[in-house]
Amino acid sequence: MQTLKATLIAAATTALASCGGGGSSGVASNPGSTFQAVATAGELVSYSVDRTNLTYSYTITESAYGKTGVTGSGTLTRNIDGTYTPSGFSNARLKVLDNGLLVGAIYEDLDGDAVKEIIPVMGISNPVTSGSDAEGVYNFVSRQCVSTGCASMYGTLRVNSDGTWTSCESGNLGVTPTFPACASSQSGSVANFANGKGDVIVGGTKAGSILIFKDSVNQKVILLDLNGGVASMGKGAFFASTQGFPSSTDGTWHYATTVGSRGTANVTGNSFVDSGFTKSGYAFGPYNYTLQFNQPWTGLGRTTTGNTIGILAGAGMFAAYNGRANYITVGVR
Repeated sequence: MQTLKATLIAAATTALASCGGGGSSGVASNPGSTFQAVATAGELVSYSVDRTNLTYSYTITESAYGKTGVTGSGTLTRNIDGTYTPSGFSNARLKVLDNGLLVGAIYEDLDGDAVKEIIPVMGISNPVTSGSDAEGVYNFVSRQCVSTGCASMYGTLRVNSDGTWTSCESGNLGVTPTFPACASSQSGSVANFANGKGDVIVGGTKAGSILIFKDSVNQKVILLDLNGGVASMGKGAFFASTQGFPSSTDGTWHYATTVGSRGTANVTGNSFVDSGFTKSGYAFGPYNYTLQFNQPWTGLGRTTTGNTIGILAGAGMFAAYNGRANYITVGVR
């Protein structure tokens, strides 16, 4: 991967607002569920939600920051838009989509400065049962941190039926020959796959864990946490989806970013209206953009300004890369 810049603290983010979409009510049929989840900073989390008794709890099961076993819990307040506000960090939001995707947050001090940050997580409750189900080419957005700092990127990830994989930064592995060419690449394998989770292996070393989800229309989503075990990949997370768009991308996509902001983007046709956000007392936006679909390649959407490239997945996941400001956005519709 490329040399990474910025600071580790930039990987810790504020609240993740989210609501249901895709023509569904956004209310999962099972009121109590446990999700395997990935945090943007590089943690693997078991996240439980009870929407009948309005409680939540989480346990960090794998940590890039020495926090394995750390827990959190509290109560939930139901909001009129179908989201829930967790106690203890009231500017966060939690949502479970009908298809089994969770968007929530944990509230932890990962960088050891005695200050807790709100860190978005995305999780799944019904993972695939076989590693071969992961085969395919995915578009990804990632945030990765090494000793020299953090950087954001986008690209493609190819997963083969034998569990081997290859990543390609800023290039499309979905065409032969690869075009655009990869700015950098990594390769490895997936080992010990069971119940939708496997170990990501690079050069014989575990780099993190992979979670794989497939919805009713075969839209596949990969969530990958990076534990820092492989220096070139660092700590952080990948959010990936098979190449393609839902039949309609119209709706409200709610997001949080790794620069500590959150907001909504309303999509109608190729019109992209960003509500903007407030950061450190300053207002940014709202913004009006025009989207170019399948640019720079299949399954990605790019604003005409060229600053933002995003995944609007049929499974309801949203992930985007902002090259100018070097951050990523994650959320759901």
